[in-house]
Amino acid sequence: MNRTVVTGGLGFIGGHLVRELIAQGERPILVIRPEQELLVPQGAEAVRSTSIREFLGKTRVDSVINLAGFYTFDDGEESVARLIESNMTFPLELASILKTCGQNPTWIQASTFMQHQNSKTYNPSCLYAATKQAFLDTLVYFQKSGFTVVNIILPQVFGENDTRGKLLQTLIEAVYTRKTINLSSGRQIMDMVHVSDIVRLLIGARESGETITWQASSLTPVTIMELVALFNRHVPEGVNVHFDASRDRENEPFDQWRIAQSPTWWKQHVDLEEWIIKQVLPTQESK
Repeated sequence: MNRTVVTGGLGFIGGHLVRELIAQGERPILVIRPEQELLVPQGAEAVRSTSIREFLGKTRVDSVINLAGFYTFDDGEESVARLIESNMTFPLELASILKTCGQNPTWIQASTFMQHQNSKTYNPSCLYAATKQAFLDTLVYFQKSGFTVVNIILPQVFGENDTRGKLLQTLIEAVYTRKTINLSSGRQIMDMVHVSDIVRLLIGARESGETITWQASSLTPVTIMELVALFNRHVPEGVNVHFDASRDRENEPFDQWRIAQSPTWWKQHVDLEEWIIKQVLPTQESK
């Protein structure tokens, strides 16, 4: 059985990943803070962040899936401290402990398309993306000691039980509440992949056997304006959206930022439009 350490295992993507690993008969190891112990699902093993060194000294680890991180567009002093701690210091300490314990896992790193503004090899669109890249660069050092690094560049991820306040969920809620949503021009590109498809990619990446970069993509990106139009095709009353181009930012994706391919064995199973129809259909049936 693959012994997999999952960081960020209580988050949106991490929660779906952990549940799927358990369903497949595995016992994933979650790195958590002490106050999170009651949130760990049955079937998973938890280790406090303060006890990692002792735990890894006597536990075999085959792979690490690093989903932990702090996301913000703000680059103020308080945000900088959290970005460095969550996206750089914490995973670096984990990698260092594994190396010290003589372990050479397959390290699966969740990166972001925002590290590649305008489809450049490295061109961060925000400080968050810069810190993600900074840690990815440190993993080159650990490759020398035997780590296999699989870098997964994630797109926008959607799915059930998403409490992150993302645009798609906001649009679904607007179908029910009829509230007006204030947006920018709507020209921004969204490459959206369902969380279950991302989970399959993360799990399958453990068998890569080589250091490589893959980018998850739906291959059919849509603009925000097109996404709103998609809702309006299936909701007779439409969704109330106000577009305002003055709210656009220069570092937003007005084309698709892509630098790598998806693995040949992976394809998207969940269609965005079909998924949205299922979310808004109860509203239509109740009328």
